[in-house]
Amino acid sequence: MSFLVAYVLFPVVSYLIGSISFGLLVAKIKSVDLRSQGSGNVGATNVLRVLGTKAGGVVFGLDVLKGAVPALALAYIGRAVAPDAPSWKMLGIIYGACAIFGHVYPIFHQLRGGKAVATSCGVFLCLAPLQTLTALAVWAVVLIFWKYVSVASMAAALSFFLMVLALYHQAADLPTAVPEKEFMVITALLVAAVVFYRHRANIKRLRAGTEPKIMTSKADLRTKEAEKKYGKGRLRGAAGRRNRTRSTEALRNLSIKKKEAEQDDRPGESDDNAASDSQQFETAAPLEEVEEISAEAVEPIIDEQNTDAEETRDLPELPELPEAAEDDGEEAKDQTE
Repeated sequence: MSFLVAYVLFPVVSYLIGSISFGLLVAKIKSVDLRSQGSGNVGATNVLRVLGTKAGGVVFGLDVLKGAVPALALAYIGRAVAPDAPSWKMLGIIYGACAIFGHVYPIFHQLRGGKAVATSCGVFLCLAPLQTLTALAVWAVVLIFWKYVSVASMAAALSFFLMVLALYHQAADLPTAVPEKEFMVITALLVAAVVFYRHRANIKRLRAGTEPKIMTSKADLRTKEAEKKYGKGRLRGAAGRRNRTRSTEALRNLSIKKKEAEQDDRPGESDDNAASDSQQFETAAPLEEVEEISAEAVEPIIDEQNTDAEETRDLPELPELPEAAEDDGEEAKDQTE
């Protein structure tokens, strides 16, 4: 019974713990579909890009914890349940490997998980803390200088394997250390291979020059796209800022034209509207003809106004009334009085 608990039940529990995708859970709390945002990955890096530093830090800590719990807590419990086990560290390697496998291929999320970096960090912090801290230092240095999380993760995985291989090679003459040495080296090698395999899309983007850097704003990404389109030379010098704004505006206009083209390509009413618009545009007169037509239409009106003015000038002047008529009017007033 103790054998089944230590070597069957606890490995399954470790796999189930590793299958919990905290990135998806935090994204659901924020009402965000993480698989349709950023790179589509459920790891802490994509959470950092999509939801910010706080959410990314929380997910990273939880992923580290779900690797540390099986490798440390369950290992001690398994050692207590099965005293015949070689050591708690041996059980920790087994349980930790199961947790990493669950993180990469979670049963709760259609076997689409993370890239085994944060969970592996939690596992190896309990089993080989010195080598893990050194690998974290390598990760930080690479990230600071190159700003690529993928490159830093692969460099850390490779450096951890090399350090484990070198350290446990020195303890090969100790009989008690041989099983742990072999298991640790094999596990570190498998984890490094999984990390490189899970970053294969990042490697393609790195070779193509499209891999996004960490802590990069959207404006910087648009500037990078503009540099690829218009050339880096045009975006440097004294007028670099002005050229960048122009290039971003050009990219924005290009995206608007693409959307309009996509709407025009849709069948149905959009095609009819586009056809009618094109017919109206074809039948419409050019600007020069419109100016000529307007001039021809205005000329007769101006001529009529000129002729009317001339006719009014040619009319004879009305004669003034004689003074006698005024006297007759005054006499008529006197008679009435």
